[in-house]
Amino acid sequence: MHRLQHTAVLFLTALLIGMMTQPLYGVENSLSDENINAESSARAGTTEWTAVAGYATVNNPSISVAAGLVSPNDMAVDSLGSIYTGGFAIYDVTFGGQAYSDVAQMAYIGKTSSTGNWQKLWYTNEFGGGGSASVSAITTSGTDVYACGWFVGNVSIGGQNFQSYTPAGSVESSQDIWVAKFDQNLNAQWASQAGTVHDNDACEDIVVSPGNEVYIIGETNATAPAYFGTSITKNGMGGTSTDIAIAKLNSANGNWIDANIEGSTSQDLGYSIYWRGGGLVATGIFSGTATFGTQQMQAIGSFDLWMADITTSLGFVNASQAGGTGGIAQPFAIVHHNGVDYVAGTVQGTVNFDTNQVMSSSNGQDSTTFVASRSGVNNQWDWITTASGYHEVRDLDINSAGTLLVTGSFGTVSWTGTGGSLQQSGSATFGSTTLPSTYFDPFYATMDTTGVWISADAGSGDFNDNGIAGIWSPTGEILGAGTFGQGGATNIGSTYTITLGSGTAVGNGNAFTDQNYQIYQPIGYYIWSLKADSDSDGTPDVDDNCPDQFNPSQSDIDSDNLGDECDPDADEDGILNESDNCPNGPEVNWDPSDTSINRDQDGCKDATEDTDDDADGIDDITDLCDDIGDKMGWTSNSVRDHDADGCHDTEEDDDDDNDAVPDTDDDCPRGWFNWSTSPSTDHDTDGCADEGEDDDDDNDGMNDLDLNDAPLDQCPKGDLNWISSPTTDRDGDGCRDDGEDTDDDGDTVLDINDKCTPDGNTDWTSLAPNDHDGDGCRDATEDDDDDDDGVLDSLDSCPTGMIGWTSSPLLDVDGDGCMDTEEDSDNDNDGVLNDADSCAGGETGWFASNEFDADGDGCKDATEDTDDDADGVEDQFDACPATPLGEAADNVGCGYNTQQDNDQDGIYDINDACLNSPSSADRTLYETLESEANGLIHEWGTTIDVSGCWLGELDRDSDSRKNYLDQCPDSPSGTFVDEFGCGAAEYDWDKDGVLGDVIMNPDACPNTSDAITRGNHTSYGSVDAIGCWSGDGDPDLDSILAYLDMCPNTDLGLDVNEEEQSLMGCADNQLDFDNDGAMNDVDVCPETPEGIEVQTDGERIGCTLEQRLEMGDFDAQMEAYGLFVGIGALVIIALLGAIGFFLLKSDENDGAIPASPMDYAASIQTAAPVMQAPPGFAPAQPAYVADYTGLPGGGHYDQGYDGSTVYIAPDASQWRMNADGSFNRI
Repeated sequence: MHRLQHTAVLFLTALLIGMMTQPLYGVENSLSDENINAESSARAGTTEWTAVAGYATVNNPSISVAAGLVSPNDMAVDSLGSIYTGGFAIYDVTFGGQAYSDVAQMAYIGKTSSTGNWQKLWYTNEFGGGGSASVSAITTSGTDVYACGWFVGNVSIGGQNFQSYTPAGSVESSQDIWVAKFDQNLNAQWASQAGTVHDNDACEDIVVSPGNEVYIIGETNATAPAYFGTSITKNGMGGTSTDIAIAKLNSANGNWIDANIEGSTSQDLGYSIYWRGGGLVATGIFSGTATFGTQQMQAIGSFDLWMADITTSLGFVNASQAGGTGGIAQPFAIVHHNGVDYVAGTVQGTVNFDTNQVMSSSNGQDSTTFVASRSGVNNQWDWITTASGYHEVRDLDINSAGTLLVTGSFGTVSWTGTGGSLQQSGSATFGSTTLPSTYFDPFYATMDTTGVWISADAGSGDFNDNGIAGIWSPTGEILGAGTFGQGGATNIGSTYTITLGSGTAVGNGNAFTDQNYQIYQPIGYYIWSLKADSDSDGTPDVDDNCPDQFNPSQSDIDSDNLGDECDPDADEDGILNESDNCPNGPEVNWDPSDTSINRDQDGCKDATEDTDDDADGIDDITDLCDDIGDKMGWTSNSVRDHDADGCHDTEEDDDDDNDAVPDTDDDCPRGWFNWSTSPSTDHDTDGCADEGEDDDDDNDGMNDLDLNDAPLDQCPKGDLNWISSPTTDRDGDGCRDDGEDTDDDGDTVLDINDKCTPDGNTDWTSLAPNDHDGDGCRDATEDDDDDDDGVLDSLDSCPTGMIGWTSSPLLDVDGDGCMDTEEDSDNDNDGVLNDADSCAGGETGWFASNEFDADGDGCKDATEDTDDDADGVEDQFDACPATPLGEAADNVGCGYNTQQDNDQDGIYDINDACLNSPSSADRTLYETLESEANGLIHEWGTTIDVSGCWLGELDRDSDSRKNYLDQCPDSPSGTFVDEFGCGAAEYDWDKDGVLGDVIMNPDACPNTSDAITRGNHTSYGSVDAIGCWSGDGDPDLDSILAYLDMCPNTDLGLDVNEEEQSLMGCADNQLDFDNDGAMNDVDVCPETPEGIEVQTDGERIGCTLEQRLEMGDFDAQMEAYGLFVGIGALVIIALLGAIGFFLLKSDENDGAIPASPMDYAASIQTAAPVMQAPPGFAPAQPAYVADYTGLPGGGHYDQGYDGSTVYIAPDASQWRMNADGSFNRI
């Protein structure tokens, strides 16, 4: 809104107890590289779309440099979901397919569809001497659009030419208010004007009542009457600042209906207004003692927040305030819902909202987000909630469900004893959500009506990105607008990207962001459609059946549009979830009290949901007693139901262990259960389960298991009626040797295959580690050929190798006991593995080495190898027989890499992209190129790169001239160049750094002094954007250039010295040759000896006493001979002084007032801590400069409405030229 540009707010900021300063665009060494804590994370809403407005390349630019600046202030959405944003723009700005192009700062409104497509663009125009304007606020009613703002000078708004009011006899236009109505296609329906004859009139907010009356709020200058149309005039409250102004218009024709001015004689501002059912509610700030209707309030601090109800007749009632002597609450927006008012803004320091006291974060040093509630009871505040971090709040909205949306920007400031510095990495916390930031980032946070933060989402970019406006769409999405890319260099031709959830916005660099212009304004602005996800379950709130409870499945079994996670009776059966054993169905909408379908009354339908109809703890699928009429009211356990079959043991079950043996015949009636006796389960038919109840199933004297429950009897269900012994059971395995045991020695090799039986070792098991060939003979003690290959273990290189084969020269070339095809990796034992051996079955009895096998291919060079260096050329034809292995060679066997380099540049030809590089001497000769066309220096170096090329032999600008021969090696693509490789626009004969001397554009001063001269006089700065250097100027118009002028402030019209360098540009009234303090033009005695006192006034200026005596000067004679006269006079004066002293002393003691301690304190100024400025904020400009050299660079000249010459800077500030060549900022 306009108040952020308003000088009143700048003044207000300065009063904040020295804790804030206007941010500058550069931060020296205050930026921190610390990372945000890993727990910091942005809430993940869902991005629907983004739209961008900003500079884009145009065919017919408004000025010669690529430039475009757009600054949004507010946003609104109509009943169809179309979105309207407004602010001001200058130069060339595109809104999708819509374009703005004007050298003046004009107000604009852009329309986008509900899906983010730019559709319409409206903007103001200047006439008759020009002016400027901006949109401050936008609102809608149905599909109608209403906007208001400010304008200066002559501006056409809605087809009407408005001229701002001007004080009588002044040529300075004041700043006034405009209001307009548009249809949905931005066709203006009407426009109206209001204001005073002085500055500081502005509309800050606008609202339309259900009865279609238009209300605005803002401020007007307090020193003059305010005119609302031609029929309504309201006087200010007096003083020298601004008053709160509120007015009403007819929505049909824009006629002013009424207006009211409230406030104090100090500064008062109106910020926001909102319809609240039969009336309005508004907020702002005030200072001193202010009147609101019949109420009078005294500000606690330098400025206090005010909130008041406003009647439709514009009367103020029910006013409230908030403030503190050590802080300030600055509101930005207000809303109303169900009888409750909500206001949002920033609080700094300690502030009281009645009995609610809050302090901003960082011990009161931060400017922190607050939201406060007032329900109207005795005008008292209900609650106030804050966030944590350094914030700028810009907007507040509320939806029909009562969810508040707060919009602004955030970052982290590091505070020290001298001020604060914005950190590169920072964060802000909104309730349980922590968002990370890079410098400033935009935020969109939601809150419920009790002051509890719900969610927060943020954008992210590398520089300063700001949230400007945020509203709810008719379908529940968050619509956010903001600027991005401020404070860092995005040069012309480069782009800047801000991440907006899963989307992005990209803007183009231009003169407002290019490092060469040092302006660093926002690169553009975005609109972001975001579906908030308060519970982070992946479903946006507008689509979430439990928006405040995590439920990613969105399950709703009873289809009542209330998710199961938050539905107290999810299956709608009349039993609340906490009492329902089947709260999640699947049966819904049934009667659980019917015992025929719900026998145990547990809330689960027997037929489809209940797995235990009789509630005995046994699932119906295994319950043998679950029919109607069976026992109810008991729970199965090991005492009542031994076999867990759902039948009560004492009343229903006649086979308690369910082994198919009636309890009356069972030797183990309550033993193992749920098994049936049979020969396989009860070998000795005793009625006890062999597995678990019978220790010796076959009764052979050997237990089935040992003490560790490991198998002991290997034939537990073997022959009956025998006893195990060393005679009948040699290996003691429980199997009778005669008849049952097929491995009497227990080595796992069957007796028919065992070469060491029956007298072999016992107590061992034949396994690969101890019986490699599986012959039943233990390798360690019984077997001398473990792999049975015919080679004794003592001679066998693979003693435990392949089995089932016999070594022979055919199968084992080197006779080492390893099968060549399966085991031996070096069949000929020459030290080269078979895979690498080109003669794997070659000669034996030798070992490969460099001496015998140069290429290591396993073939003996002397007898087997015909290409010793493996270069593909046989030895008998090889001109280079020692080519390194693996190197490519030519057809005579010479390697390309180590044996060829035609241009001797150290890069072998096979890798050389530039086969004819200049020699080292030539490269040294042309190492540096100083362009004769423009003085630019290009360094080519002497180095050959890895591709074999020297930078100087390339053609960087593709103009068919090698770099080291090209006087302009960076000519733009497509430029027509001359024989020296230069285009006409590249010449800079005067070497001032501004190209274009040949075509005289853009260099307005083609004869600028050379770089050496400029370097010797750095106090005059550098050459400006139009090729001029202030050292070549002549501020005092004495025909001597500024850098040569030893007396730069010579009065106009005087003759000056033009020959002697030390006196160059000096007139006689600026020189004193005899150093006596009298300038030459008045010195009567111009050759007075140095060090002697001379007369400084009268007729003998510059003459000594002696010279004056020679001239007969009476005054000199008095000085020389009147000593005694003087002494007498002094005595008289001393006497008179003593008398006066005593008289005055007497009077002082009678009536003096002692000095007030407050007067002493007032003389001491408390040093405000200086906040080292974040990037992106321009320094405050001076109000006056002596000549054009002090103007901001990159602007243009225009004619003011009064015919004066006006300079318009890139930041839209305007400077009027005075008759003496100086400039005042307008």
